[in-house]
Amino acid sequence: MRSETLKLTGTTNQNCADSVTRVLRGVRGVGEIEIALESSEVKVQFDDQITSSQELQNVLVQAGYAISTEKSVHGENGSCCGGCGGS
Repeated sequence: MRSETLKLTGTTNQNCADSVTRVLRGVRGVGEIEIALESSEVKVQFDDQITSSQELQNVLVQAGYAISTEKSVHGENGSCCGGCGGS
């Protein structure tokens, strides 16, 4: 399983979060989904032998959601991969 965090624009309430979850659940290979409304981020676990990050993004865009291509600064909003040991 692979994990990807996508930054969406315009997901501000629980109805949006529920809709994003339904859309992603429709993609074969998707596992756990976590949505953080305050940061408009969705963390998706998926089997990269079955689907891809690009496919997940395409499905969300087709459903009317915009994906932000802006990269997070390390440590911004509590984001950290842990690879650097937090430094």
